[in-house]
Amino acid sequence: MGVEQFVFAGLCGSLVNEMKEGDICFVKEAYSSVGCTSLYSPNSTFSPTKSELEEKIISALKLKATKCWSTDAPFRETKSLISFFKDKGAQHVDMECAAVYAFAELYGLTALCIVVTTDSFADFKWTLPRDIHSQNTKLKMVVTKIAAL
Repeated sequence: MGVEQFVFAGLCGSLVNEMKEGDICFVKEAYSSVGCTSLYSPNSTFSPTKSELEEKIISALKLKATKCWSTDAPFRETKSLISFFKDKGAQHVDMECAAVYAFAELYGLTALCIVVTTDSFADFKWTLPRDIHSQNTKLKMVVTKIAAL
């Protein structure tokens, strides 16, 4: 279809107290425990491909970097899994970033994942977002700003 650059924007959970509800970050490294990444790569760690678009987006949105654990098993963030991925440096958990980067890696495409922090698994307890509407508004703002670049 000719698409060569992908930008994913989605919601995620925080694994550490330093990442607060509403924080917007780009995923500089994604650890996979997502089943579909294995369809694209035998690797378990993925990163964005450096590109002019990536730098433009990160600069325009003033994004912080994060490391993210991707899992496709909702509500299976157990203490042992959280500890394992936090020990690797993961600050967030999501369901898509590793798969997006694996797909891009296989096909030689450019991809960048951006996440908005909503809920939290810090301190091994799940804390719901205080204001999911506000986080969805931030996500919409991210997409709108990227589309305008």
